[in-house]
Amino acid sequence: PPSTKSNFNSEACSAAGYEIEFGANSPPLDNHANILHTFYPYTHFFFPLQHEIFITNDDEKDGLGALCFVVHLTKDIYARNAVLYSKAGVQQYLIPLEQCDSQKELLRYLNGVLVKKDLKWILVDDVDAKERLLKYEQLTNFTQYKFGVLYAKAGHISEDQMYLNNDMSEEFVEFLEFLGTKIELTGWSKFRGGLDTRGGNLMGTHSYFTDFQGNSVMYHVAPMMPYQLNDPSRKRHLGNDVVIIVFKDSGNDDVFDPTLFRSQYNHIFFVVERVNGPQGPSYNIQVAQKPGIPPYPPFLPSPSIMPINEETRNFLLTKLINSERTTIKYASILRVNMSTTSMALLSDLYESFSDPKKKTSKSSSSSNSSLSAAALSAAISGPEPDEFTSDLDFSKYPTSAAARRTPALSTRETGRSNTPQSSAPTPSISVPMTS
Repeated sequence: PPSTKSNFNSEACSAAGYEIEFGANSPPLDNHANILHTFYPYTHFFFPLQHEIFITNDDEKDGLGALCFVVHLTKDIYARNAVLYSKAGVQQYLIPLEQCDSQKELLRYLNGVLVKKDLKWILVDDVDAKERLLKYEQLTNFTQYKFGVLYAKAGHISEDQMYLNNDMSEEFVEFLEFLGTKIELTGWSKFRGGLDTRGGNLMGTHSYFTDFQGNSVMYHVAPMMPYQLNDPSRKRHLGNDVVIIVFKDSGNDDVFDPTLFRSQYNHIFFVVERVNGPQGPSYNIQVAQKPGIPPYPPFLPSPSIMPINEETRNFLLTKLINSERTTIKYASILRVNMSTTSMALLSDLYESFSDPKKKTSKSSSSSNSSLSAAALSAAISGPEPDEFTSDLDFSKYPTSAAARRTPALSTRETGRSNTPQSSAPTPSISVPMTS
């Protein structure tokens, strides 16, 4: 069988702390993993049942900001289920029944044990607030992805060389058709990944797209984008992508050095090389990731040479999507941006419902939420050009039909209060977002 030598510059990657996965060093785990999905606590465990919603805003310097607390009214055997939304993420709790005898007792427990601050909470009894929480969960979860694709000709595998390349070999076109379907950008009505679909051909006339297990994927194919000297358009789009795919033709022995890529958003690098494997035409798939990103499924087989078929395509697309989802959770720059975006959405909720007399109208609410959606898009992979941000709306974020789990985007384990109280409350049970 073909050699499983690394297609990466191993010495440079090791010095920079990059992890390389090319099969031989993969954990012996189940390779048939599914897409990692995010858990929707409000959508699946609160919205269908009787519950109460409380909001507050800690606007002091270094304060907690806007908070939203949701608690079940139905009594379980020993506790009530609750969830707290904050800029740090989403945390679930089981509140002991003895702390739920009255609203006053519940809020005293919330302030004293969970948030550890004396905050004034507002009870919100409004259908629109419930709808807003549903949309909050939809907006902070992802079903749309954009991946950068570069073609490395023999002897042209540096970042600048690949961005300057305008050629597309037969094997590269075959790989693009393996990834998705060629689409015309003008008039394209599905997810566009920041590309111009209004007929200006600013980022080319065509691209490649696919729908995969309820997820939309648009590929930013560098050679299909117009190039002019000193025009940063290609880098502006691919430089904002979390995941980059580098394709090599068969017989190209060049090694790729991801440490030379200067974008702060590029975190995961796939190198796909066409080879003749034991089962015929195949792809040798290897992955390198920046420091701080843990391994994620599905793991490459050993050797990491897979035949060109539907099973390999499903594997690769699952790996690509999971790589971005994992990066969003662990990469510091994306985690901070997601926290900022979550804070904007919670602040919008507080401003809309904190004063019933000044309640935001549905039309205004939709406008504010669309702005939050734009901020969310920027948080994931950097801002898109201003002229390309007019089509953001909630319809792009369908609610899941079943409970789904993945590493939470960002969670914070809340400690127990050491503040003396006349009647010490029973500690809550923190329920982790994943299992």
